[in-house]
Parts: sequence; C-alpha cells; structure tokens
Amino acid sequence: MQGVFFRASTQEQARSLGVQGWVMNHADGSVRIAAEAEPEILQAFLAWLHEGLQLPRVDELQSSRGELQYFQDFSIR
Repeated sequence: MQGVFFRASTQEQARSLGVQGWVMNHADGSVRIAAEAEPEILQAFLAWLHEGLQLPRVDELQSSRGELQYFQDFSIR
C-alpha cells in the first residue's frame, strides 16, 4: 500500500534522475510504474523505490523488461 504522496514523490525522483515513463495506482492498493532510462539510472531508480521512500511500505518490487515506448516525460496517471 502506498502513502498519500507516493506517486508525486516517485515522479519527482524519476524526473531528477532523468527517467521517463509513468506511475499509476491500482484499486487493490498496488502501484504500477513504467520507466525508461539508461540501465545505471534505472538501477538507481529501483533502489530508491525499494529503500529511499520514508513513509510508504514496499512489500514487493517486481521488474520486467518490455518494448521501449519512448516516453517524453514522467507522468502521474
């Protein structure tokens, strides 16, 4: 379950790192993120998602690779 500012914090961190994509809440309390960046940047972003957040609790973090979407920014959906 995410905290109130989870999406905004995620967007801020993604933009500061140069990650493009989006973050979106699901009705079951989970959050889905699509992110594109260089591998080293994505690793830093994933580490922040898992350890850098102060208020929300991350129970599980799954990642997978997909086709590039060539996002232009990082948005909240």
